[in-house]
Amino acid sequence: MAYARRTAAFVAIACTAGISPAIAAPEWMLMDRHGGCVSLFDAAQRKEIFGGVSTPDQLIEKFQHEDAATQVNDTVVGGARVVEITSAKLGLAVVLVPRSVCQKLDGAGSSN
Repeated sequence: MAYARRTAAFVAIACTAGISPAIAAPEWMLMDRHGGCVSLFDAAQRKEIFGGVSTPDQLIEKFQHEDAATQVNDTVVGGARVVEITSAKLGLAVVLVPRSVCQKLDGAGSSN
C-alpha cells in the first residue's frame, strides 16, 4: 500500500502542476516505484501479459482472464485517470497513468 500512496502522491503533484486532460486518447504508461515510467511496449518485452495492450481496460481484461480475483482501483487524481491493477495470483501490482503525467514528473518533457 505504501507504493500506491507514493504513486498517488507523484500523480497528484504532477496533475496539480498544470497537466490538463488530453483531447485525444492518451498513451498509457506503467509507473514504477520511484515515479518513473515505462511504456507498455517496453513492459511487454519483460512480461508477456503486457503484450498487445494499449489501454488500462485492455490490461484489466487480461489480468482478470488470468486471475478472477484481480483488484482494480480506477480513480481520477488532479484531472488525470490513474488505474491500479493488483493480482496476487500473478504477483503483480501496477499503476497506469497517461504519458502526460510521466512527462510532467520527468521534468524534461520526455519519458521512456
